[in-house]
Amino acid sequence: MILETNGYGILNNKFNIQHENIIDVVNNERWSKSEIVRFTIKFDGEAMKSNEIDADELATSLLGLSAVLEESNTIINGSYSQMIVKVRGSFNPGSFEVDIATFFTSNGINAVVNILQLLGFISGGSYSLIWFFRRTKGEKIRNKKQVQGNNYEVTVNNSDSPLIINGDVLSLYEDAPMRESLRKVIYPLNNKGISDITFSKNDEVHEKILREEREYFTLLDKESINEKEDVDYFLITQANFDGKQTGWRLSFGESAATTKNKNDFPVKILDDDFLYKVKVKKIIISSEDTIIKAKYKKTTQKLERLSVNWDILKILKIDHTPEKHTETLKKFIGVL
Repeated sequence: MILETNGYGILNNKFNIQHENIIDVVNNERWSKSEIVRFTIKFDGEAMKSNEIDADELATSLLGLSAVLEESNTIINGSYSQMIVKVRGSFNPGSFEVDIATFFTSNGINAVVNILQLLGFISGGSYSLIWFFRRTKGEKIRNKKQVQGNNYEVTVNNSDSPLIINGDVLSLYEDAPMRESLRKVIYPLNNKGISDITFSKNDEVHEKILREEREYFTLLDKESINEKEDVDYFLITQANFDGKQTGWRLSFGESAATTKNKNDFPVKILDDDFLYKVKVKKIIISSEDTIIKAKYKKTTQKLERLSVNWDILKILKIDHTPEKHTETLKKFIGVL
């Protein structure tokens, strides 16, 4: 599925709030009003020349962006404010405008402008969270000590040179859900056709994340990641006939008809030759009887909960008539 990026609304739930209704959402005496602040997120690269972006990549990024804003608001302001986020397409290729409004129960908390400056989405007078990720390459904090006010001197695993950073930025950097949400924001950079993501306000670019920097935005605790590579047989229960990496689902050993897809799971297929042949119909896929033998990577991550990601690295064999492949079927269902 491809989503046009010229001037269309993107999501239908929390991003579908009209300007004139934002202030009325929490219009009662408990809440005080806040100004609406806008910034722009833009995707650039060869893939954007046609003014299109993959819908799965875009949705993942924008949902991650919303989560980053809400998580940062919670970390900085606690339960004293509510943040409302709206995203809309602009008339510039690959560019999306983000409108933010917060409603406060107290005057003594950080305004939305301050939060956006801390994140690096708009310009500010201090080093931002995005800058800190790029400067430290996402490494774990080794030592930290408060030096003046809310500033900290920190060192990270890959450097002995200390850095002075705002304490709020440090809190955001060490927050695991924040880091996971940022990974989703930059998810489109996994597409070779996307070269960078920029954040700007009034056409002034404040931060840019390059494709080669995407690995900086990973989990802090690398010991919680378990990776396994192996070869096995899979049944295709859902295919992406456009030859995209995402949109595929596989299962171990049971037909889609008997399981009703209860035991299947999403995968990303990284075999470009296979994907091209699917796209041009040189390989015919059926969700009822196509079995593949593939080299895969299974990544288990523990953040707030356990999550498992599957990457299909190489398709080694394709079977379209499983009843003729006794050994393969034994591997799937045990007994014929």
